[in-house]
Amino acid sequence: FAEGASALLTKPIGEREFLIAARDVIGLRGWKVLVVDPNTDLRILLKRELQFRGIHVEDLDRGGQVLSWLLRETYDVVVLDSGLRDVSVPELVRVIKRQFKELPIFVMLEGDEPGTAGKTPGLESVQWVEKYRGIPGIVESLVQFLEERKQLEQSR
Repeated sequence: FAEGASALLTKPIGEREFLIAARDVIGLRGWKVLVVDPNTDLRILLKRELQFRGIHVEDLDRGGQVLSWLLRETYDVVVLDSGLRDVSVPELVRVIKRQFKELPIFVMLEGDEPGTAGKTPGLESVQWVEKYRGIPGIVESLVQFLEERKQLEQSR
């Protein structure tokens, strides 16, 4: 990758892996995502899978760092864990939305939260993705969102 490669495929190449790599190299290059989760393993796995899809990812383990990163860099999506221990997620979302009105935010939920999530004050304007879907489900939700957003931007 340091020499300019866009994807890494090992032989024999499966059709699925080839199609994912080709689509991602062509379509999603340039997207930047900020992932915030105190679970190091989940954060690293999510980062690797998104990078495999051609998305640039920065990751943090604490919500208290988010605003300083958003002031330094431009991101296409912020992904927050609903269980951040150092900050209130609804308050963090309100602050982000106040300063970065158009920035999409995904909140990753634990098992039984989806029923109450949309009713949490301050979290009505976020996208939801359930952790029980696993890394592939989270990644697919993000990729689908980015692809739809790209299509909307191209149609304008």
